[in-house]
Amino acid sequence: MYSPLIPIYAQKFGASYFDLGLIGVAWSAPYILLSIIVGMLTDRFGRRFFFLTGIAGCVVIALLFLLTSEVWHIMVIRIINGVVYSFTWPIVEAIIVDFTTLGERTKAMGKFSFSWALGLLLGPSIGGLIVEMLDFENLFLISFIVGLPAILIALYVTIFQCKSILNVPDREELRASSGNLVFSSIYLTIMTYNSVVGLIFGIFPAYVESLGMDAFQIGMLFSILGIARAITFLYSERIARMGEKRSIILALAIQSLSLSLITYLHDYASLLLLVTMLGFSLG
Repeated sequence: MYSPLIPIYAQKFGASYFDLGLIGVAWSAPYILLSIIVGMLTDRFGRRFFFLTGIAGCVVIALLFLLTSEVWHIMVIRIINGVVYSFTWPIVEAIIVDFTTLGERTKAMGKFSFSWALGLLLGPSIGGLIVEMLDFENLFLISFIVGLPAILIALYVTIFQCKSILNVPDREELRASSGNLVFSSIYLTIMTYNSVVGLIFGIFPAYVESLGMDAFQIGMLFSILGIARAITFLYSERIARMGEKRSIILALAIQSLSLSLITYLHDYASLLLLVTMLGFSLG
């Protein structure tokens, strides 16, 4: 609800485009540094504590934005955001691996990604509407309230439904399932790919606002992005049938084309189409 609008919020305190880049780095740097460490710790000590800490932290972050009055405050909060996020995303994917067979895994990952994209689909347009009708303070407060059920559900599932989340995964099975993957190529592709995601979330909202768009319109752009991603995730199993190489090449080609056209096409209808293309490529 609020994450795509953070660049706009930061500009209220005088943030420059360079500041917006630093705010993006403040979020991503802790995630980059801690994800591997957290993954190793959960393999050794289990998933539950880290998973619950991450979920609760992501929810509480919204309240911290109510305390901001300067750009550097936002940077600090985004650092904390990156820390708690590193406790969430990698662990959820590890839990899916723990609870699925090799044959079920692609479909399960697709459903997980679809769920994540569905939230990104609904949230930004609602967030933009709240800012237009009320203000950022109400946006952060409502975001916190909306996030509370996630903590309760996570507590219930990890304590009463899936106690085996505490168990250490079978490393032999994990090695067998990943032995044929060329990890270095995957890591390099994802790193390059997500540098674009950083631009979209860190700089693009402020860029679009400079073209005369309001918060609701910006939120709608990110909702459209979410719709395209969600559709792609939902059909991920079918897309995978064309082969990993072809699907990745197609995704990178669509991403490059849409970003190139964004440089020249500035009307809202064109941006909606190009953001849809980006959503498909990211999915």
